[in-house]
Amino acid sequence: MCDRDVGILEGLSSTQYYQFRSSVSKMILATDMTRHFEYINHLKEFSARRDEDPAVEMDKQLAMELMVKCADVSNVIKPAAVARRWALRVTDEFFLQGDAERDMGMEVSPTCDRFSKSRVDLQIGFIDHLAAPLFTLLAAAFPPARNGPGESPPAREGFETPLEQLRHNRALYALCSDADLETARDWGETASRVAPSSLRAASQQLSSDEATSVKKDPPRHTSVWKRASAGQ
Repeated sequence: MCDRDVGILEGLSSTQYYQFRSSVSKMILATDMTRHFEYINHLKEFSARRDEDPAVEMDKQLAMELMVKCADVSNVIKPAAVARRWALRVTDEFFLQGDAERDMGMEVSPTCDRFSKSRVDLQIGFIDHLAAPLFTLLAAAFPPARNGPGESPPAREGFETPLEQLRHNRALYALCSDADLETARDWGETASRVAPSSLRAASQQLSSDEATSVKKDPPRHTSVWKRASAGQ
């Protein structure tokens, strides 16, 4: 936006420029994890309004903010091999922060103590308390849009596919150790060894938990994630 040689906003009026700048700024600020439950509440309110009026549409600015927010935490809905690499990078960042805090004589932040936290448990906690409720509510807010008879694929796929991948990844983390996560060869072997029935059972349990959790207010212990998971 500031590069005069690119000039992507050159044709906008002053009013349009500031409207665009405001919109983009709000989308960027939506990635602040301290605002996570604000967006959860927006989605719950939208779902309640849609129950009363199926034709109601989401505010476009809110929808764009939610899409950017989802992209920001999308590592947990990626294919297992990709999600694993991001899990390592994220927890490395957490633990390095904790090391620096310890070296300076500071209290180590929640989730950042490599001596008391497990990489796998951190991923499971992030999914259970933050990602699963978010993507479950989004799947309900943006269902697949169907074409007419005989037409395919769907006009909009919705969030069911990434939500299913999230459940798969969570089930896989629950059946693995930090050592599995840290060793690419072993992780691949572990993923292939896990019985499909075990993954289905774990995924079904998570689906049941999601359906319950999104109807409730966030549990008190998730305040740790509100403070400490901005690096995710």
